[in-house]
Amino acid sequence: MEVMEVGVLSSPRQDGGNPFELLVKYGVRTTQFCNWNPQYWTRVNAEKMRRDAAASGVTVAAVWSGYSGPAVWDFIDGPVTLGLVPPEYRETRIRELQAAAQFGLPLLGQFHSNDPGEPPRFEITWQDRGGTVHERMASLLTVKAMPVVDGFFPCALWLSRRIPAANVIVRRQGSKVPVTGSAAVFHATLSAADQTVASNLVAPWDGKATVRNAFLLSIPGGKRVAP
Repeated sequence: MEVMEVGVLSSPRQDGGNPFELLVKYGVRTTQFCNWNPQYWTRVNAEKMRRDAAASGVTVAAVWSGYSGPAVWDFIDGPVTLGLVPPEYRETRIRELQAAAQFGLPLLGQFHSNDPGEPPRFEITWQDRGGTVHERMASLLTVKAMPVVDGFFPCALWLSRRIPAANVIVRRQGSKVPVTGSAAVFHATLSAADQTVASNLVAPWDGKATVRNAFLLSIPGGKRVAP
């Protein structure tokens, strides 16, 4: 049976060094990368973090983005200073969080590795029309449980941004070559290779024109969905 990995938080180093070296020293191989400096979210730093993680053998499982302005972590001032609630900081923080989303990371996944015959670990990323495979990918969809008086209310945000003329692809971790038949345009619900299989299954998203339409149609209570 595979042992579950325990991860810790990591942050950029002020001296520009590899932030994952200390984790490896203590035998930790999984991390959530945490950054509160909005100026950090650049392509140069994204490529550096990718190199540092590969050199250290560390998997960056998630990224946490902070923002500018006051942030008080208590039940008195917290509700009016945190996140996108304060109107005086909202526009700036939206731009900062969008920059963090564009920073992106490949989406990693695996099947039950202890079961024989299942595929190895894989990575979902994208390939432009020129054939170049890119190392970063950010989702257009953000889902969050919003706290309300009587519990939590699920909130989904679909970012209005330009979709590149490219394909989403799957490749095995450690490989630079896409898996044959995995390519699907960004707005498609299925790859061409999967459409025949899905048509024979009870697949609720099969036949929908785009992922956005499929997602919106899957939400119960359409009156709560804002275009």
